Amino acid sequence: MKSILKLEGISFHLKKINQTILKDITLEIYQSEIFGLTGESGSGKSTLAKIISGLEKQTSGKKYFYEKEFWGVEPEHRIQILFQNYSASHDPFQKIDSAFNEILKIKKFKTEDLFRHKKEILDLVGLSDTVLSLYPGQLSGGQLQRLALAKLLLLKPPFLILDEPFASQDFVSIVNLIKIFQQVNQKLKTTFLCISHEIPFLMKFCDRIGVMKDGEIKDILTVERKENKIEIKDRHSDYTNFLFQSFGMDI
Repeated sequence: MKSILKLEGISFHLKKINQTILKDITLEIYQSEIFGLTGESGSGKSTLAKIISGLEKQTSGKKYFYEKEFWGVEPEHRIQILFQNYSASHDPFQKIDSAFNEILKIKKFKTEDLFRHKKEILDLVGLSDTVLSLYPGQLSGGQLQRLALAKLLLLKPPFLILDEPFASQDFVSIVNLIKIFQQVNQKLKTTFLCISHEIPFLMKFCDRIGVMKDGEIKDILTVERKENKIEIKDRHSDYTNFLFQSFGMDI
């Protein structure tokens, strides 16, 4: 498997409060993989996502994208993040079609191909092309989340971070979201890093799951699916066992 993202010895220290948030994180994520990251609140998951996306800069360590080292934001903006607060990515006074056109300015689409591309992406996230004539405020919360995802997918980034995508969602919405992520992964070959507390849902669609505690990755688990059974056979720490048992799952 070809590596898409590699972290070597990533640490992050907050000088103001003299606290180490991340400690010597080493991780490799492979092309077209769906990698889940879980752990309790304050374990360092979101900070690690910010460092990968370039919103924060590591105190020490190295980041590689397609085996090329980068610092801060990936130079070609091929790493994107779907924030938990997805509503903030929409201008309430701008029609959705106008927002799409703004994003697509950097791509030189022929006029006849432009609508086709927008429709393809909207179909992928379960939205009708009729939303293009609407304002964000005319959509439901779930539709706004899928719209935020569509905006990110317009330029087909190879690596997408999902920051707590299941927060405040009901069961049916989560199941539909998982199907969308799987479709995007299969059709666009997008690599996902999905950060979530919801271990049972990560188990349904992730290839591997990293477990964080106190700024460290304690375990990386390979998820095996056979005959409608989901299993993890990797050796793991007592903490990981405790975390899974809190969801009624024995591994």
